[in-house]
Amino acid sequence: MIGGWRWISGMAMNHKTPPTEFRCPSCGGIAQGYRARRLHIRDVKPEDIRAELGDFPFELEVVEWADGKGVNVTMFPEVLEKHERDEKEGRMSSPYVLLCDECHTRSDGGGRYRPERYWQIRTRHGVLWADNREHLVEIRDHVQLERRPQGFIKLPGWVLAAKNRDEIVKLINRALEQEN
Repeated sequence: MIGGWRWISGMAMNHKTPPTEFRCPSCGGIAQGYRARRLHIRDVKPEDIRAELGDFPFELEVVEWADGKGVNVTMFPEVLEKHERDEKEGRMSSPYVLLCDECHTRSDGGGRYRPERYWQIRTRHGVLWADNREHLVEIRDHVQLERRPQGFIKLPGWVLAAKNRDEIVKLINRALEQEN
């Protein structure tokens, strides 16, 4: 539906990795989550940003700096303004915009500061979460290894403990099967 746009170091890059998946507040299905944000990018012209982001699927506000040496890029300006107003007044709102793949609704994070992630697996040791399906598969594959490379994936000790390996892999596989 959306492609794989991700904001990295202030610029948009098209990646194969989908964005973080959250639970849709309307139907409970998978919703792609995008964070409303304002970026300040030096040594760039508005035309360059518009050319780079020409097919970007969301509302953007691109404003050139007064000195002409950079731009401010705001993704989802109305959501960001609402979030900033609510923060000043001591209320909580979400800076996330959720786009549901199933019911095709758009929501501003369901009223929570951070919406509930879709891939959460509750175990007797704690909650394991992943950004998206691919991330969960990577975690499962890593946990299954008897000899794991150091620093590959940062996970809690209880997930990596050999005595919990079978339980964790079984719960991840069950979550992946339920989604199919």
